[in-house]
Amino acid sequence: MMMRKIIPLVALSLVILASGYNYFSSRDNSGNTFSANTEVSNNNGDSLTSEEAKLPVTKGGKKVIFKNLGMTCSSCQAAVRAVLKETNGVKASFVNLKLNRATVVIDPTVVSIEEVKKRITDIGFRVEAVKEVAQQ
Repeated sequence: MMMRKIIPLVALSLVILASGYNYFSSRDNSGNTFSANTEVSNNNGDSLTSEEAKLPVTKGGKKVIFKNLGMTCSSCQAAVRAVLKETNGVKASFVNLKLNRATVVIDPTVVSIEEVKKRITDIGFRVEAVKEVAQQ
């Protein structure tokens, strides 16, 4: 009887993860925890999730969105997260599997947008578009 209750829960968990959502909270590189995935807009009409909007940008920093990475699963998402975390000059990042993009805060005196793009493509993903987010 107990097995009948566990299997639907496991199946539901797999469906949630496969659709690009995460029912666990997520963390950015600075250790901040976020769980909502609502969208907000800035002045340019770019939609940012609440996690992306909360990424802290220090003076001189840039927030950049790397779009259409070709991620298909949570392992892809974890690989992109890992390479961004180990990239010197990346101050914070959020990798969104559902939207198939990574939003990254960089220190341009340490790393360029092209270098971050190369790090992502070097591990087997693509970057079809790059958009710098205007800071408010």
